[in-house]
Order: sequence, then structure tokens, then C-alpha cells
Amino acid sequence: MLRRLLLKYEYPNNSIVCKYNVTDNTTINVLGSGFQLSQLESMVVDGIKYPVAYTHNFNSVGMHTIVFLFNPANLTSLYGMFSGCSELVDVRFINSVSYNISLNRTFANCTSLTHVDISTLDTTNVVTTEYCFYGCSKLRSVNMHTNNFGNVTTMEAMFSKCSVLKYLDTMYMTTSTNLTNLYGMFNECFELNDIYLGNIHTTNVTNMEYMFAYCRNLYKVSLYTPVENVVSAYGMFYGITTEGELLYHSNFDYSIIIEQLPTTWVASST
Repeated sequence: MLRRLLLKYEYPNNSIVCKYNVTDNTTINVLGSGFQLSQLESMVVDGIKYPVAYTHNFNSVGMHTIVFLFNPANLTSLYGMFSGCSELVDVRFINSVSYNISLNRTFANCTSLTHVDISTLDTTNVVTTEYCFYGCSKLRSVNMHTNNFGNVTTMEAMFSKCSVLKYLDTMYMTTSTNLTNLYGMFNECFELNDIYLGNIHTTNVTNMEYMFAYCRNLYKVSLYTPVENVVSAYGMFYGITTEGELLYHSNFDYSIIIEQLPTTWVASST
């Protein structure tokens, strides 16, 4: 039954659908070496069920699909789940309920990854997204619609070195006052051009250093929550020479941010 469903592309709930681009007949990493395999029940490779393993030997080149199945009660940490999986190109979570507390380095250094959909992943218990997409140099889109990051305390370097990521829909990316660290969140996102952070609660954030450093095509940042507890925003816009605009809420003092703006930028209150 499971095989028939997978072949019809009707994937079961609590599964993770991954596509790998295999370029030669060899054994490749399909899971990160730091991930705990016991959290998964099985993996289905091109419709055939296998025991969960860090590597798999494909018998042909080209695109292959692996579906990882799990029991929600057992999935407690996605730390490093796909870290370093250089052939991984696409990931989609299917109606995934979990007790997961970490998205730390989940996709770090997945250098072929182009698209991730975590919109149906339950993130209500997640406390860290540090380095989640770090070094995903081909990442072009991330679907985070409906995700609740209310318990997250740190987003340090979450998208750092996502060098071709042009746009990120953060309209529904909601955090809370638990958030304290945004260090280098978008560092070296060379193609990023417009970012809305209206739902990123910065009330208790203390560190915004190098948040947009080297985002050389960035031209607009919208920030509307208080930054009164920020201790340092040093280098927040370091390496940016393009013209741009910071939009901020007139009710709050943003001087610690404004003083870091490039000389080619203006600050406008709304």
C-alpha cells in the first residue's frame, strides 16, 4: 500500500520527501552524520523500503526520491539532519507533527539544495534555528508559511552564505519576545534585495551584529518592533554600497541601527 501511494505521489503524513541529484554511480550521504537515526522509522528509496542509513548506493545517475518516515513522538531534534548532503536538491515536509526542539544546522552546507518547504512542519517547540541553512549556496526558495517560531531564542546565521537567495517571504514568519540573537542571520546573502521583519520580535534581542553584512544587492529592510535591548549592531550592514532604505516604526528608538546604515541609505519612519 505504501509503495503504491508513493508511486502516485500521495505521500503519507509525518514524512519528509527528499530529492537527490546523483551524478555518478556511488554511495552518497543522504542524512547528516550528526543526526540520530533512531528518530526515523524507515526510508523509502524510489518506492522501495530500506532500513534507515546515513548513506545509500544508487544504481543509476539522475534524480532520485527518498521518503523518510517517522513517529512524531520520536522526532525530537532535527540537528544536522541533512548537514553536508551535497546531492540533496529539494526537501518537503508532509503534515509533520513533532516534538522537535532544534533546527540547528539542519540543512547546513547542502550545496546543491534549491528549495525547502517546512510550512507543514510543527515548529512550536523549536528553540534554535542557528545555522539552519548555512552555506546553502544554491538555495532559491524557502516556504515557511504558517510556521510558528514563538519559542525560538536564537536565529544566528540562519541563512548565512545563502548566496543566491533573492527573496524570503517572512510575512508569516512569526517569533516572540523569547528571541535574543540575530547575529549574522543573513550574512553574505549576496542576492537578497528586500526583507520584511515586521513579525520578527526584536524586543529582547541583544545582538544584531553583521546581520546583513555583504548583502550587496539589498535595498530595503522593514523593521517595526522595538530594539531597545540591542547591545550591539556592529557591522549590521557591513560591505553594502548600494542605495537603500530602512523602514522603521516611529514610536521606537532605532538610533543604534541607524548609526550602522551605509552612507548610501536613508532611514524612514512610518
